Amino acid sequence: MSISHPDNVPANRVIDFDVNMPPGIERGFHESWYKLLETSDHKLMWTARNGGHWIVTDGPLLHEFFADPARLSNKILFIPREISQHHTLIPTTLDPPEHTPYRKMLNAVLSPKIIRQTQTAIQNVSADLIRKFSDKGHCDFIAEYSSIFPIRIFMSLVDLPENDVDKLKLWSDAMIRPVPGLSYNDASKLITQYMLPVVQERQEKAGDDLLSKLMLGDIDGQIISQENALKLAIQVMIAGLDTVVNILGFIWYYLAMNPDVQSQILNMKQRSKIVEELIRRFPIVSIARLALEDIKVDDVTILANDVVAMPTMAHGLDSTANTCPMDLDINRKHRNHSTFGNGPHRCPGANLARTEILVTLDEWFRHIPSFRYDGEAIPKMQGGIVGTMESLPLRWD
Repeated sequence: MSISHPDNVPANRVIDFDVNMPPGIERGFHESWYKLLETSDHKLMWTARNGGHWIVTDGPLLHEFFADPARLSNKILFIPREISQHHTLIPTTLDPPEHTPYRKMLNAVLSPKIIRQTQTAIQNVSADLIRKFSDKGHCDFIAEYSSIFPIRIFMSLVDLPENDVDKLKLWSDAMIRPVPGLSYNDASKLITQYMLPVVQERQEKAGDDLLSKLMLGDIDGQIISQENALKLAIQVMIAGLDTVVNILGFIWYYLAMNPDVQSQILNMKQRSKIVEELIRRFPIVSIARLALEDIKVDDVTILANDVVAMPTMAHGLDSTANTCPMDLDINRKHRNHSTFGNGPHRCPGANLARTEILVTLDEWFRHIPSFRYDGEAIPKMQGGIVGTMESLPLRWD
């Protein structure tokens, strides 16, 4: 059966692919994206799903597009368009030069120096969580570690009460993926009601926390407005409560299924060498861009106002960019990926994410030198803006 498509889309570019629920995901989230990349004959494909949009299926092209905000705008940040167009948080929906001062603020509060100063605290949180279950011989990694660890770190950085984590995580989730019984608009209202008095308080009496520093940031010589401070605070909240939570799950599932890799990591003196390979192998973010003008690329024309899906998986898992990309190769000489994006919107939390992954490796293998997956079928995984794993039962002797 042929699929209807716009005149600027050649028939050989049309595929039936839902970026929010990739076909074959029941065999694995990254496996479903890898199959798309391996079976696509072109760098750019088109799907009628979610209102119709392009999908980048080539690593170097993805890297190039991320660095081109003059032609590909963040005004549409995710798919579908009809939901994304209501998303007005900053700085993710801003383009340079408007985006630039906000990004400078984020770079300052999440600099390598600042993150190094928090490393001991991060190690203490990780060790504390692992010690709670290490003697039991089993755990649900998602429920008992990865859904707690980065969130505890984040809540400490922004000086918000840990008791509020559950509701904040629920609201944040509903703003980036379908949550039964909670619409995007309702979640947005709830998180706005929560964050508004926090923003007002931090602007009136700032502390030393990350959020306070952002709430009094300099935007073109003026203190950030309360409206924009609120949008920035909510964006930081959503990012801080989601991404590392999920990438850790995918990493630990792979390790649980590959004892030889566990042995290599256990015997490594400098585990920082493996962190970048893990980041390359397990990208989980699929965002979008809006074409601001006609773009001729890969023998097709992306028309102005077309939406382009920008799955970060398309680079790290591209076999033309990385040999045997589904393998975790500790000694890989060249690692090409866009897991943190590229260009002016490159993830400002990359330093923190790397630190949290490294600390988890160190503390986990200090307490649990070998472990295995304790399930009968693969864990349930979901797509969306951020790929997720619902649970991960692990066991060790």
